[in-house]
Amino acid sequence: NDPVKIWTTLASIHLQQCPGACFNAWDDCFSIWKQPDKSLSILIARIEDGMSKIKELRPTGGKNGYTIQNLDAEFICMTMVHSLGKEYSHFASSLMLLKSLDKSELQAAFLAEESQCRSRPD
Repeated sequence: NDPVKIWTTLASIHLQQCPGACFNAWDDCFSIWKQPDKSLSILIARIEDGMSKIKELRPTGGKNGYTIQNLDAEFICMTMVHSLGKEYSHFASSLMLLKSLDKSELQAAFLAEESQCRSRPD
């Protein structure tokens, strides 16, 4: 009956720190809008809830923990994936299966996709 162990076990099952989960958390947070029939206090609560989900999915550990440089890199990667149009939906989905979203890894994947698209006959 160790509450820390129980929480750790639940977190490892339900908080999957994978690129897809992180991307979806950011996307959900940026998709929050004030609804006409809801108050500003409800809007604030929804934004805070969205941000708490993002924080839960941040990588832990490391030498210096989570830094502003990590956040900058995460924003670049999320923007790269989010900027893809509907014609790239399958490609974007495949990116969510990567072990991590690293800028250089994403750039390589983007260039490989572009090369594949060019070599395919119309």
